[in-house]
Amino acid sequence: MLERDSGRWLSWSDHGPRDGKPVFFLHGIPGSRVAPAGLATEASALGLRLISPDRPGYGDSTPIGHYGLADHTSDLLALADHLKLERFSVLGFSGGGIFALACALSAASRIDNLVVVGMPAIPMMEDPFAHGGELSAGTWRLGRDNPETLPAQLEPLLTSAESLCNAMHQAMSANDTALLSQEPLRSAYLDEIKAATAQGPRIAALSFARDIALMAGDWPFKAGQINQKVHVVHGLHDNLVFPEHARCLASHLPNCELSLLDTAGHYTALTAPETLRLLTQ
Repeated sequence: MLERDSGRWLSWSDHGPRDGKPVFFLHGIPGSRVAPAGLATEASALGLRLISPDRPGYGDSTPIGHYGLADHTSDLLALADHLKLERFSVLGFSGGGIFALACALSAASRIDNLVVVGMPAIPMMEDPFAHGGELSAGTWRLGRDNPETLPAQLEPLLTSAESLCNAMHQAMSANDTALLSQEPLRSAYLDEIKAATAQGPRIAALSFARDIALMAGDWPFKAGQINQKVHVVHGLHDNLVFPEHARCLASHLPNCELSLLDTAGHYTALTAPETLRLLTQ
């Protein structure tokens, strides 16, 4: 645990060789520091060290009233300094992608590789809700248009990790469901969701809603301002965030490499071997 301003605490996980190439894994919504556990074996084989902080209200990180993209970047840099990491790479998964891009703007000089996987590009699209699954698009719309009502809508889904897992499985593509139904990933995914909701449904709902609003509302920067090379990875069978989001995002980034994976969905794009290899360059 790392103490931050006003006495709040930041929790994180650390997977892989301590002398490996450091990669900050920024979890999705839902998600938590436990997420890299399912990638740890493959990442270690590539010499990658995956470090994943819980955002406030997730896992063991202290909830906080106001928390923006700049606050997250400050937390990430504080953790890097605490771990004595001068340079690192960043992997933003799904709803963690916006936090990765914000970090690239403020800390480009310290970032080696930047990869976003399955990231929504909601404010950049004319009709983003037509390019997402029912569960995803419904939360995006509330996060953009009525964020104050979103926690109450989310809370019934968060009464147990099992119920949230079931809702996510129903919304996923068949290949994602198959992947996350097999051990050890089945247990790793359930553990990730348990950690995400560990502070109870009310805190989890407020925390998820905050991050969805940050992702779905107007971003405080333009994608064109990011000069760092960004690898955008997306599964063509992603039933949560359709690949039109990746195409749109890539078209606005001045230095982008777009990888559309033929057989992958949302989670299978993350676990694809070529995704982790991007972080070794």
